[in-house]
Amino acid sequence: MEFPAATVEHALQAPEVLGVYLTSADRGGGWRGFFGEAASRVPAPFWLYGDDERTIVTLGFPFQVTSSWEGFCRELARLLELEARYRLARLQGQSFDKQPLVKKREEVLALATPLLAHALEQDFGRLFPEILWLALSRETALRFSDLRGEVVSWAPGTGKLDLAKITYLAAQRVVEVLENAEQQAVHWLKSAAPWVNPETGRRFGQLLRQDLVPFISLQATRDQQELDLFLAGRLGLEPAQFRRVVAEKAEALDVLRHKDPGFLETLALLDEEAPSLPSVRLLFHPPTLRLLSVWRHPATPRLSAELFSLLEDLGGRLRRFEVVAALRARILPVASSGSRLVAKSGSQVVRLSPSVRAFDFTSPTVVPSAVRRYGLVYDLVEFTQILEDLRRRGLRAELEALRFMLRFQYEWEKLRTEHRLRLEKFLGDGAFYSCRSAQSLFFAAVQGRLIYEELREQGCPFNHGLRMALNVGTYHLLPMMGGQKVSFEFFGQGLVELSRLTTGKSPKEVEDIADFLVARGYDLHKVLEFLEPVRHESRLPEFAQERPYAAYLLENGELQNLGTVLTEAFLRELELEWSNPRLGQVEAWGLPWLVVMAGMGGTGPWAGLRFLGVIHPKGLEPFPLYEMVAWRQAPPGLAMLPPGTPLLSTLRSLAQGVSPVSQSAASEELDPRLCVASSLEDDGRRAWYLGLWYEETDALHAAFRVPLVPSGLQEGEPFEAWLFRNREELAKLYQALRRKSVGAMLPLDHLRHREGYFACLLSAPHRSPR
Repeated sequence: MEFPAATVEHALQAPEVLGVYLTSADRGGGWRGFFGEAASRVPAPFWLYGDDERTIVTLGFPFQVTSSWEGFCRELARLLELEARYRLARLQGQSFDKQPLVKKREEVLALATPLLAHALEQDFGRLFPEILWLALSRETALRFSDLRGEVVSWAPGTGKLDLAKITYLAAQRVVEVLENAEQQAVHWLKSAAPWVNPETGRRFGQLLRQDLVPFISLQATRDQQELDLFLAGRLGLEPAQFRRVVAEKAEALDVLRHKDPGFLETLALLDEEAPSLPSVRLLFHPPTLRLLSVWRHPATPRLSAELFSLLEDLGGRLRRFEVVAALRARILPVASSGSRLVAKSGSQVVRLSPSVRAFDFTSPTVVPSAVRRYGLVYDLVEFTQILEDLRRRGLRAELEALRFMLRFQYEWEKLRTEHRLRLEKFLGDGAFYSCRSAQSLFFAAVQGRLIYEELREQGCPFNHGLRMALNVGTYHLLPMMGGQKVSFEFFGQGLVELSRLTTGKSPKEVEDIADFLVARGYDLHKVLEFLEPVRHESRLPEFAQERPYAAYLLENGELQNLGTVLTEAFLRELELEWSNPRLGQVEAWGLPWLVVMAGMGGTGPWAGLRFLGVIHPKGLEPFPLYEMVAWRQAPPGLAMLPPGTPLLSTLRSLAQGVSPVSQSAASEELDPRLCVASSLEDDGRRAWYLGLWYEETDALHAAFRVPLVPSGLQEGEPFEAWLFRNREELAKLYQALRRKSVGAMLPLDHLRHREGYFACLLSAPHRSPR
């Protein structure tokens, strides 16, 4: 089931948000009126999913805590302290050496400029600058909450009014440093990245700096401490005196509410919740203020122009602050655990989905441009040619065909919603979807294949086949700018691989050769006579002649895909994600198929899988490929296999003619990357790690620490020999661990400096990493 995208309203309507200044109408969308032109640039948090890609962990902004960011925050805190000390010294008439302060301003300016440049350059409508300003205001407010107590310890006689002035003057100067950093970033971008328009990303930050409250206070409070600080520090007013004036006007408003029920009835038309609010709060409520200015009842409290303007300004300013405070409370610090992100949710540390990309403003890209996704492409065979033929038949035939096409797209949209696919691109005669779950994408592919067959049986004219391909790979997101709108397109090897897998026209090489020779001037009759022996010879395998919508390899290894194909990497991920699928075996079209139930219920649908072979796509490394077919009901002759039968190794055994029943007791398939690394701990005990070694990162991916005991190790026998001898049991252990968790990344450099280090590739110890 697809979950709706997170919004600002989700954050404002959360139970933990107090609602000091905002009414229900404000939290439901009325908050936009307080932000003016910057409303469209207020960032919404994201639903963050857990390891299973289905469970929502929290609503937030994932923020990568790096040493560079922590270093910047330390320097920012030191600047705030120096600014406060300087303001205190001036207030007390004491001398102060400004040189360290000026130097610290320059240091923070130099550190903040690249952060803002990264956010502005990589924005592309993703509201990166706004998220950064949320983080910057949060860091200063956190530090000020401690700093006010420290100022009192420096000068015990400091009064509240002086303390507020020191706080606001220090904050104002620090905000000026950050604003200068933004200006330097904008100046740099104009020459380094002229395609970027940084002005659109500055409105929100400008509003925060103008208000200044978000840089001083962490959140809105019932006793309105943030209001007292603003009045004393920014406006130089005595908070107690202001409260007395407000209390007097509130009493007068109480009298009006009692004497004139029509006032409340009119107010309810402006804001349904307003009549239930206390009068003190209503005086900070802009609709109430505007109504009071025109209400004619004799008991109406009259506000001076100065007081009206002040209350209206404070009402908008404090409401904006409450929105900002609620959003930045959603900043979720995350840390890397191997190749995965972990975060604290409540009292628990949880692993986030591998698809989560955390913000790191110290990085030039802010978020990684590379994403790992499961991809699906489908392509209607000869769509354009069929459509042109239908147009020649007349309008009725064309409209009927388009109705089938709309029905087809409607069914795919239902699949997209049900299985949480993302439509990345519509291709005219096909589409490209991505997904975060291999199982969800597999189920969608099976159902999509059955939908096509059903429509074809009902007379759909686009009946020349539906090519489909599924893979898992690394995709890169590239911003594509068009006018005022920016979209992100996938590119990279993952997409190239899918495009290679959805090619394969009907074999017409003989006709192509004939056309070429005739075009070169050869006599048509002689050409046809010469090619006659092979003109009608079919290159289709026998099984493909029985079912034309098949995928197969030609004698030269070229893929001809009129059906559905899957890469081995995808199936490997599917097996790890899908615990205990129901597997069976059947023979159909003269071929053995491994059958898997592709639904949550007990009635199907069913998918058949078989090993096609190793293909050599142009521009890519060779890789194994598999074909998939779909049945709505269990195919005749289906024999179920024992529970726990492995998916991939059973597929391989079927291709080699080995019985899956006898094979199910054999070892799990041995991944050629499966590696054991070991070293001695400080206490002399040996630590063992099991994972997949990738040469390009020199690390074990999806690694686990395992309590191995090398029983049976002969005296003088190398560990590598014992590991190779027990590789099948270790492969089973690893598969069991992967079904429970995704593991972590372990760089081998972390072990190499330790005593007793070695690493062993279980399938080929002689090729082990050093």
